[in-house]
Amino acid sequence: MKQNQSEQFLNKLLEIKSSIVSGSETKQSANRKFESGPAADISDEAVETYSKELRMNIGEQEWQKLKLVELAIENIKNDCYGICTECEKPIPKARLEVMPFAIHCVQCLSKLEEENRKLPQEPTI
Repeated sequence: MKQNQSEQFLNKLLEIKSSIVSGSETKQSANRKFESGPAADISDEAVETYSKELRMNIGEQEWQKLKLVELAIENIKNDCYGICTECEKPIPKARLEVMPFAIHCVQCLSKLEEENRKLPQEPTI
């Protein structure tokens, strides 16, 4: 991927990350109750606290999205952004423009979703 395209995607990803985190901070200020167990050292405790607070304040979907955004940012830094994790082929630019944190091409995503539909579902109570 060209340098200027990578920079454009990086800017989009940073905006998405900022939006998710700022949404979490808004919820956090409204709900300050938080429990924390002991950690090995102060830096471990800070990381653990930050992660727990984010998970508590944003939904599971937003948490997963944040992790994908962070992975995409890391992939840009490592020059492996836009490569499908399944087939290792380039993800089309049009897909990345719509979903800059995509980790699968459309074909592999469809295949994975089909496989998940075939798995037995846990009974709901």
